Amino acid sequence: MRAGAFHGGARALGASLAAALALAAAPAEGEPTGRIEGSVSLAVEGVPLAGLLPIVVYVQPERAEGEPVPAPAKAEIRQQNAHFTPEFSVVTRGQNITMPNDDDIDHNVYSASENNRFDLGIYEAGQVRSVKLQHPGQVDIHCSIHESMNATVFVSPTPWYARVAADGRFAIDGLEPGRYRLRTWSKRLPRAEMFLRVRPGEAVPAHVVIGAPTASDSGAARSASPGGR
Repeated sequence: MRAGAFHGGARALGASLAAALALAAAPAEGEPTGRIEGSVSLAVEGVPLAGLLPIVVYVQPERAEGEPVPAPAKAEIRQQNAHFTPEFSVVTRGQNITMPNDDDIDHNVYSASENNRFDLGIYEAGQVRSVKLQHPGQVDIHCSIHESMNATVFVSPTPWYARVAADGRFAIDGLEPGRYRLRTWSKRLPRAEMFLRVRPGEAVPAHVVIGAPTASDSGAARSASPGGR
C-alpha cells in the first residue's frame, strides 16, 4: 500500500471516529422534556389566594440561548358592549394581538405603559387592528373614548408560563432539561422567584410562597416588588 493511501485512509477513519463520538455525546433527538407541577400560596395566613387572581408563573432558562419563539396560538382581545373581552390576557413577547371592534360604535385602543406604548387610532365597527408587544411586563390597555374600557396584558419573556388556578395550582410543560428561574407576576402581590432543575421526562414539584423571605432549590421563594417583570 502506498504511504499516501495509508495516510488518507487513516484520516478518513479518524474523521469517522470523531463524528461517531460527537454523535454519541450529543443529546438524543426527541429526548423527553420535563414539566413543573406546583402550587402558589401566601406567606400571610387567612388571605384567600383566589381573591387576588390573576397570578402568572413563568420560567426562564438560567443560561438563555437566543430569543424565545413566540407562542403560535393567536391572541385576541375583542371590544364588545363597550368592554374588552377578555379583561386579562397573557402573551409571549413578540406575539401579535388582534383587537376586533364588535360594537356599533367607534373605539380608540391605546396603552401608555412603559416600553409598550401604542395607539391604534379610532376605528369603526367591524374593523380589526393589531399590536405586537415587544417588552416583558404589565401592559394596561384603555379606550380614549370610553373610560370604562380597561384591560391588562402580561407579556411573558418566555413561552413557558401558566396562569395560577383558584386553588393555587399550576403546571408548565415542554421544558428542556436544565436549570430554570421561576418567577411569579401579579398586579397586587410582590413577586417571588426560585431556581429549579428540570430533568428529562420528570415532573418537578415546586411550591412558591409569595411573601417568603428566602429562595432555594428546595422550593422557598424570594419576594420582590409588586408587578413588574
